[in-house]
Amino acid sequence: MKPNVKKDLKMKLKINININSKPSTVRSILLQIITEAGYNKTEIDELITKAILFTTAPAARREMLRPNQEIEQRWYNSIKQGNPDFDVYNTPWYIAECFACWKVYSRKYLRNCEVSGVFDIITTVNNVLDLGCGVGITTATLADRFPNAEIIGTNILFSMQYNIAKIFGQHFNFKVMEDIPEKRVDIVFASEFFEHLKVPTFYLQYILMKADPKILIVANTFGSPAIGHFPTYLTHEGPTQSGRETARDFTSMLRYYGYKNLDCHFWNNRPQVWSKF
Repeated sequence: MKPNVKKDLKMKLKINININSKPSTVRSILLQIITEAGYNKTEIDELITKAILFTTAPAARREMLRPNQEIEQRWYNSIKQGNPDFDVYNTPWYIAECFACWKVYSRKYLRNCEVSGVFDIITTVNNVLDLGCGVGITTATLADRFPNAEIIGTNILFSMQYNIAKIFGQHFNFKVMEDIPEKRVDIVFASEFFEHLKVPTFYLQYILMKADPKILIVANTFGSPAIGHFPTYLTHEGPTQSGRETARDFTSMLRYYGYKNLDCHFWNNRPQVWSKF
């Protein structure tokens, strides 16, 4: 009898991904899901190693290596030409970068929220939204942390990361959607998401009006170079502004809609936690 590969894989993945999961364990699970999605896991595994080395390199070393980052250079060249190449999200290197960013950044943000008690502010969490969920690792972690809640990750429809995240969700109990649901959300988590939008404050307003989150956990690095990040941004009215100016407007909009910043004293102020009940 021919083995049921998908069923066997599901049996292998009866391991929870949680805030304390080892990167090696998560990497192994991700590679299994990449195989199930029909992509080349050997290629992506090699790229993950390179992406981690680049992401964890000292700032000066990273700047020396940056000109050799083909996909990142392709992105910024497309911006200079006035036609952003969003196909960079559909590359094996971007999948590798998603893992590296989780290992170095998002995992720490989630731990900060757990240790500080941010996740306990709401007694009963009914739903959680992970904006720009990448391959779904943070989303799976949130699903483990809030087992009785509806967990939704958003992603670019039919991209490599969307396809991988969707399978991830089948194994780890979360949904992947292109847009946010039309209902109030208890917690919104956004790790380096708004930098990927040319008018981030416009989408922030959309989130606040449509999802009206009780808690917004956000880690922004406007203006920092990375695949999909814009070097400058637009306001609602149109003028171009710097990353610093965009961060200021982002904060102003949150306060305008009644959100208060919870001073959690996280290193480098990341993530920021905003609440409104």
